[in-house]
Amino acid sequence: MKDAIGDRLDHPERVPPEYRHLIPDDQQRVKRLLAFEVSGDVLDVGCSDGAITRRIQAAWPKATVRGVDLLDWDIRQPWPHHTRFDTIFCCEVLEHLTDADAQTALQNLKDILTPEGQLIVTVPNRVCDERYVAGRRDRWRWPDHRSTWHADKLFWALFHWFRHVSWTSLYDDEHYAVSIWLIVRAVGRR
Repeated sequence: MKDAIGDRLDHPERVPPEYRHLIPDDQQRVKRLLAFEVSGDVLDVGCSDGAITRRIQAAWPKATVRGVDLLDWDIRQPWPHHTRFDTIFCCEVLEHLTDADAQTALQNLKDILTPEGQLIVTVPNRVCDERYVAGRRDRWRWPDHRSTWHADKLFWALFHWFRHVSWTSLYDDEHYAVSIWLIVRAVGRR
């Protein structure tokens, strides 16, 4: 199933009725992503239809933003170019990989960041609040997901490669550990 984030953000009328209840969470997630300050060279990995890439560019017009998807680069392989990035967004990608492949991907992403660069990652939270499960808003059970993530697992995966890891909750009234999405900023390569 191809991600339709662009439809959910730009054309909600195209979203099948059984998925429309997910739109507010997607809008809030993108709002949180755009709050991270970016400059210089920015890479959006797993950009799908480019909906988030375009929004990053619009929010930070002085940045040079590039989006890549699986056809452009398999993040389980080393980056085939000499370019380094000041910021990399990796949104809804890691859950599509096995745990071993996700570790390889994180190392590859770390390797193409500038020394003080930032990696911004989002994944569905396996340990989300029961209200999300009851409202069919949990995303970790989707059929094309090969791994599940929770706060501790993502923290340790990122802390292995980065000096500073911080969290942002999707909504102001929740703790990141039970949020439907884990939104993490990792800074400074080890």
